[in-house]
Amino acid sequence: MFAVMLILSMLAGTESDPTRATALEAMVHAEENFARTAREFGTRTAFLSVLDSEGVIFRPGPVPGRPVFLQAPEGTASLLAWYPSFADMSLSGDLGFTTGPSEYHADRQQTQAPTCGHFVTVWKLTDGGAWKVQADIGTSHACPGLPLDQVKTEKAPEPSDSGGDIDSLAAAETRFWEIQVEKGLKAALREYAADSLRYYPPDAPPVVGAAAAVKAAAGKGWDIQTLGTSMSRAGDLGCTFGASGFEEKKTSHKGGFLTIWRFHPSQGWRLVLFIADHKPV
Repeated sequence: MFAVMLILSMLAGTESDPTRATALEAMVHAEENFARTAREFGTRTAFLSVLDSEGVIFRPGPVPGRPVFLQAPEGTASLLAWYPSFADMSLSGDLGFTTGPSEYHADRQQTQAPTCGHFVTVWKLTDGGAWKVQADIGTSHACPGLPLDQVKTEKAPEPSDSGGDIDSLAAAETRFWEIQVEKGLKAALREYAADSLRYYPPDAPPVVGAAAAVKAAAGKGWDIQTLGTSMSRAGDLGCTFGASGFEEKKTSHKGGFLTIWRFHPSQGWRLVLFIADHKPV
């Protein structure tokens, strides 16, 4: 069954801002500080320092983030470490995202092998000028060979197009999921993937590129509930998130998804990132 419940939010204004490069650097700096705080003081302190009042995390479905961490115990017995390997920013410098590898250690002495994965964080610039986390999601996979302290951040080149609107973004998202239900995720990605799409397969590192994403994609007939849609002032970058689930081999899987879109005047909205996480229930 295909269900959609939209909570639309658009960051104020419509014009592009020439400060994209400065904003991109500031957002990456905020991500690095976020990770540093987690290493030094623990995840509770780190997340409470950056989560927006309406920010969501995924457990595995989307839930309000601040209540989760306000109820979490204080302390630094475990270690969650990560580093951004890629970052992108809207032309208006008010909405962007970071992604990269992560490691979870049950103890800070790192006496056991870590659980590895990738994270995606959506950041928005508040009216007060602070970068806050709007959504944070991650997946797990086998540990790569590259240590976190050797990861470098690739920054996306400046886009040249703007002018999308939130209604057309919501329509593209709706149609994407309709195709997924009818024909499968491969067909939906084939229809909407940008050439630079980052796709996060289950239990595997992300792949980059439309062709690689379509090849790796699997799944059909997910139940979807879109819970939030945001767009930059410039109308060039937008994101959506929601709850999702499916049946596989008589087992229900529940979780959530996050999609990030970029607008092209000749093509409309195109997916630049797709990530979902599900667990059997």
